[in-house]
This record gives sequence, C-alpha cells and structure tokens, in this order.
Amino acid sequence: YFGHVMETNFSMVFHVQRLLAVETLHCAVVFLSLTILDGKP
Repeated sequence: YFGHVMETNFSMVFHVQRLLAVETLHCAVVFLSLTILDGKP
C-alpha cells in the first residue's frame, strides 16, 4: 500500500513539474517575443 501511495505521489509530482515547465517555457517565449517586437523601430 505504501509503495502504491509513493508511486501515485511521484506521478503527481512529475505531472506538476511538467506543467510548471510548460508554463515557464510559455512565459519565456511570450516575454522574448514582446522584447523582440518592442526592440524593433
């Protein structure tokens, strides 16, 4: 039972980390796009 709980917990942590990574990447892309567009005359 404990092993199952740990496995589920690890799966959730991995899922959350992946979501955070995607969000961070998305924010970085938007930020870079705005910076590049803003830098053009």
